[in-house]
This record gives sequence, C-alpha cells and structure tokens, in this order.
Amino acid sequence: MFLSNLHILVVASGFILGSAALLGAYVEWWYVSMAAAGALLVYHTDRAFRHSPEDAENAPERLAWIASHRGFFRATAFLAAILVVVSAVFLGWIWVAGGVALGCVGMLYSAPFLPGGRRPKDIPYLKTVLIIGCWVGGGALLPAILNPSESSSMGVLVLLGVYRALYITPNILAADFYDSRGDRKAGLAGVGSRMGKRSLLLASVGSLILAVAAVWMLIDRGLDAQLILIDSVGLAGLVLTIALVKNPGPTLVGWLDLWAAFPLVTWLVVLSGGT
Repeated sequence: MFLSNLHILVVASGFILGSAALLGAYVEWWYVSMAAAGALLVYHTDRAFRHSPEDAENAPERLAWIASHRGFFRATAFLAAILVVVSAVFLGWIWVAGGVALGCVGMLYSAPFLPGGRRPKDIPYLKTVLIIGCWVGGGALLPAILNPSESSSMGVLVLLGVYRALYITPNILAADFYDSRGDRKAGLAGVGSRMGKRSLLLASVGSLILAVAAVWMLIDRGLDAQLILIDSVGLAGLVLTIALVKNPGPTLVGWLDLWAAFPLVTWLVVLSGGT
C-alpha cells in the first residue's frame, strides 16, 4: 500500500477535514478532492516519474516496485489529474489559484531548474520548510481563510498554523532521517538527514511539547477541548513510534504518514456527533 503512494490521499484528506473540524468550519468537498489528488500527483512525480538518485540507496525496494508497476502509476496519475481538473471546474477561482500555487511548489521543489542543475530541495533546510509549508498551507490555512467560521480569528489561524506545522514536523524529520544515507550522498539538505537518532527524538519531543502549548492557547480561544485533545493523539502516536522503533523497515515512513492522517478521526468524531 505505502509503495503505491495511495495512502497520501488519506493523509491529505485527513489534514484538511480534521483542521476544518477543529474550527467548526464547512469544507469545500471539491477542494478536498483537488488537494488530495494534487498531493498524489506531487508524490508520484517525485517518486515515480522523476529520477532521484538518492532512492537507489534509500529505497531500492521502492524503485523495484515502481519499475514493475509503471502502468499502475500512469493510470493513477491520469485519474488524479482528471480529478484535479474536474474539481477545479466546480471551485471558485481563488480556491483554484491557491491550490495550483501550492501544487506548483510541491512539483518544483524536486525539479533541477536552479543554476548548476540544483533542485530547491538541495538547498540547506529549504526542503523541510517547503514540505511543511505545503502541508500546513494547503491542509489547514487556505481552507480556513477562504471559508472562515466564527472561530477563525487571526490569532486562532496563526495558532492553528503553528500547531499543524508542529504536528507534521516529526514526520518530515523522521522521513529524512531514515533516508539520510542516500540523501547525503546525493547532496540533499533536509534537516532530518543531518540528525542522529537522539537529535531526532529530542526534536520530535520538542515539537510535541510546543504543540501542547499551542493546544492550550487554542482551547483558551474557544476551540473544543475534547476535540483538539483527540486530534493531538496522532502527534503523540507519531512521536512514540519514532521513540520505540529501533530497527525501521522499508514501510515505517508509511506508518508514520498514517499517524499524520489521524486528524481524519477528528473529523469523523464531529461527523458522528461525538463532540
């Protein structure tokens, strides 16, 4: 499942729907479909359709699986592109403009268009900042800004952005850390690839502590305490997994991605009338 990238559809949908649920906001379903399909296209482009020399050492099993399933990747990429176009037809132009801007950042960050054939993700720390920015911008802030609820004050949106950035940071750092061997050889400059296991754990625990502070301030500004505590289980589970797993296998990053998708549970709680 993880080698196919299809779990990214769940992560993107969960991030958007869970963030909207925290704010008590209505979410545009066509935006959810456009963002989820767009995220899949970005991951397909980076992992299946673009030569990334670091993968030869980081994930040889992924390269082998992709090589034997080219038809699958072409078909799912085509369907995702169709869904993006159809969704855009039903959305207002400002939604499309915001989604396209974030999608372009996601597509271009691994493209060798800089002087010397460098990619944006080759620039120190820029890779990490761009990935976090795309997830937070597309998964939390853009929908909240374009379709605000009564809770969507500027202070709440800033805190939500900080909370969601802290929520995804351990996932991004861990993905870089587990790929650090090949990344260093290829000259990539993700923050996590420069860390040791202890530094990764300290950074992850630090993200959790800072997220707790952000949660406290969000509750103080009127967000549902029970709901946001449910939502934060995903971050706690992510950090705990990083701490406990001693011998990571090739699918560990995929499982970490599912912890990042936990906000989908937040939305399901609201949908069921549980809070």
